[in-house]
Amino acid sequence: VAPKSTPQPSWIWLGTPKDNDIIYFVKTFQANGVTKAQLQITADNAVKAYLDGTEVASGDDWSSLVTKDVTAVFQKSPGATHVLAVEARNEGGAAAMIAKLTLQMGTNTTAIVSDASWVASRESANGWNKLGFDATSWAKASIVGKLGAGPWTSINARAFNRPGSTSTAMNAVDPKKLK
Repeated sequence: VAPKSTPQPSWIWLGTPKDNDIIYFVKTFQANGVTKAQLQITADNAVKAYLDGTEVASGDDWSSLVTKDVTAVFQKSPGATHVLAVEARNEGGAAAMIAKLTLQMGTNTTAIVSDASWVASRESANGWNKLGFDATSWAKASIVGKLGAGPWTSINARAFNRPGSTSTAMNAVDPKKLK
């Protein structure tokens, strides 16, 4: 039996990109007993990522994935429901965000990826990046490109399959800084 492949992320945005646009993305998911977790993310032009309300990654170079070991966040909040929230900024031209959160739970590995199941808004709201936020009024994100699509061809399957190998070194989230 061949190993099950993890889903591939897509470049997503909300509607037509605008200059100096800020989009807030939210993805709520179930994961219990996480023993290892790695986030890989970037956005054209800048990104901040939150896991269960804790800022875990940021970057301003869309051509490089930011790779972070976020295992400590799951150890701090071990419940089954979690939220990955992203603030993405466009400075002009093409705009999109791409992310992959790889989760190991015992011998099983799964991934939460950016796709059309995410919700998004141009307006932030109090607690938008925390568990329990009601995002039912937010719109569905739109896929604007598949992994490896232009103008983001440098972010491809090879980049996601080489954890920590991009220009941004993999760093762990410091458990002491978690609230």
